Amino acid sequence: MKKIKRFLIKNILDKNNIALDRIIPREINSFYLSKSLYRTKQWEVAKLRLPIDYDGIYQLNLEYVINKNNEFSLTEFFEKNMIRIESEINFLRADLIRNYLIYSNNKLGREFSSDCLIALYLRSTLKKKRIIRLFTLLKYPRFFQEIDNVESKDKLDLNKEFNEFYRLKRKLGVDLSNHSVNKGLIDNKFIYYYYLDDADKAQYVCDILNENINTDVLGFIEKVMVTDIHTDGVLCAIMKGCYGKGVSLNSVNFRKLLNISWAACSFDDFISLYEQSDIIDIDLSFKYHLIKNDFDSIIKVIDELIDDSDVDNLTRLNYLGFFAYINQKSGSVFTYFSQLESLGIIKPTYNIYEKLFKGEIAAAEEIRMSDKNSLQSYINNNILEHFPNYKDLTNKRVLIVAEQGVADEVRWSRLYQFIDYNNIHISCDPRLLTTFERSFTDIKFISHKRSFRASGKHITDFHKDNIPFSIDFIKDNYDYVISTSALFLILDDNKRRTVNNMGYLIPKNNSYDFSGEQFRVGVLWSSAMKVPLRKLRYAVSLEEVIQLKLLLPEVEFYSIQSPMTADEERVCRENGINLIKEVDLYNDFDNSSSVLSQLDAVVGVSTFNNEFAASLGTVFYHIANAPEVAFMRNGQVEKLNYHDQLSNNTVTVFPRKGYTGRSKEEINSDCIAHLSILLQQQALFVQNGDVA
Repeated sequence: MKKIKRFLIKNILDKNNIALDRIIPREINSFYLSKSLYRTKQWEVAKLRLPIDYDGIYQLNLEYVINKNNEFSLTEFFEKNMIRIESEINFLRADLIRNYLIYSNNKLGREFSSDCLIALYLRSTLKKKRIIRLFTLLKYPRFFQEIDNVESKDKLDLNKEFNEFYRLKRKLGVDLSNHSVNKGLIDNKFIYYYYLDDADKAQYVCDILNENINTDVLGFIEKVMVTDIHTDGVLCAIMKGCYGKGVSLNSVNFRKLLNISWAACSFDDFISLYEQSDIIDIDLSFKYHLIKNDFDSIIKVIDELIDDSDVDNLTRLNYLGFFAYINQKSGSVFTYFSQLESLGIIKPTYNIYEKLFKGEIAAAEEIRMSDKNSLQSYINNNILEHFPNYKDLTNKRVLIVAEQGVADEVRWSRLYQFIDYNNIHISCDPRLLTTFERSFTDIKFISHKRSFRASGKHITDFHKDNIPFSIDFIKDNYDYVISTSALFLILDDNKRRTVNNMGYLIPKNNSYDFSGEQFRVGVLWSSAMKVPLRKLRYAVSLEEVIQLKLLLPEVEFYSIQSPMTADEERVCRENGINLIKEVDLYNDFDNSSSVLSQLDAVVGVSTFNNEFAASLGTVFYHIANAPEVAFMRNGQVEKLNYHDQLSNNTVTVFPRKGYTGRSKEEINSDCIAHLSILLQQQALFVQNGDVA
């Protein structure tokens, strides 16, 4: 009878807790009302309703959920309650235990003993047992057999165990390439995959896909697409195992298969599968129309969504609407941004684009910095909020933290020449350290390997890991700390402006043995980040590069694509494109600087090797095969030109017949023909001893 009564009270409270909280005076505390508010995620209010003298386990759970999104409050919470968490583990939330273990490992560097892990395991309920067991597998493989033998393992389904493993692996940042686990102890076939040598992974994927393809298998494959897409043979194994089986799958799995094809950039397979299906799915239909260059169909639906104020769909799909508008109705793109904003869909990226499209680069960087997820916001909120002026850069202790990718780092380093003072310290990718030190002799560079957004870390961990020192050390040793973007606000227009015929990085002083004295061009056709939108919007195929070579038989072409597949190397050799084998262009930036600086020009998409070459003084012909690229680089919409407002020594190569109503192949072909004319002109300049 008591249980029924408690159940009825709980039901009544849960349905009416917000109303009751408003009615009941705040000075009245109630454990049951607090617990009800907690269950409906009204955590701050739940804390106010908790009796002052209550000190039970529920309070720990409540304090955790209130503090979990604030790194410093969470750290304080874990430090204060460490003993209690471990002794009362059975009664605490599973995510609290997961984050406690991650915190203990990542922040404290704590070493758990086997006895401690086993004790925690035995005190835990089923879900938390799984967390501790997988934490042990990932971080303490030497203890795994001990904990595995303690008692019979939980029987929760394969997929839940794998999802927990995947989550922990990502947050702990574990590299399993040199693991010491006896694979025979791993009885989950999805987890087992991650302990295989790379050479064995493709066949293992084939074996799994030859079994019954169900939701669990497709969930596993989706995660493999994130982690191992570039592992030799894995992508081919996935497509071979999945393609043609879609028609026999239910709608949930069919959607997963289509999303796998999309993530794998297997666009022909995506189209074929989509056209076989009768699924009505607006997200998939937009992707289908994007692949087919049917921008008018996307605009039609987007306009209907705007008219209907369909915020949910627009929030998910507005980026595809952007691509459609910028291709077909570029003059209306600012109106599109305003329509989204009027519906409450605020996208800082669009505000940044708008400023760049208008040539207001400093304003664009100010918007980027003010975003709540930016590095500068993290610095302002957690380290130092003071912002220096230019005079401060000449005489105060300033730490500048590099951000974004290495191509961005090199591009923005053109500003370092204006702050080359010994009081300036700048973090940098370790591969750039020698080149930067040679180029800016007074700045102290701090080698620091940073992670990138694809790492999947929480934004606070992501930014904290990318800052080279502890927060306490920074506060004690620096007057100011800023991100590199902040330099655009501190320096004036003359210093921000790009110039040609001037490198700002000094290459290593040794010569690469190029064959012959012909005009030398480095070619690069694709970014190392092979993600669907990059490939659809910005990639140039190797076949199109070969067409460029055929148009310019007197030019010596060298591949600076890195890394390259064996098939790409074969195609290059067969078509007379030279390979640079003596230097690792992907990792050895210092020796790469010597090679790239001796080329007369580089061509292709915006990625590190091309941006690096431009920083060294080599002309970079940037193939702007998507309108947003040209407008962003030109600093204006619709009126195309060669100017580049972001990089020195860079020429924007646009399709002479424009973008509207044309396929990607037509646009690329037009860019290649345009590029061949520009290269011929530069070759003549060089031949005559003039400056190109």
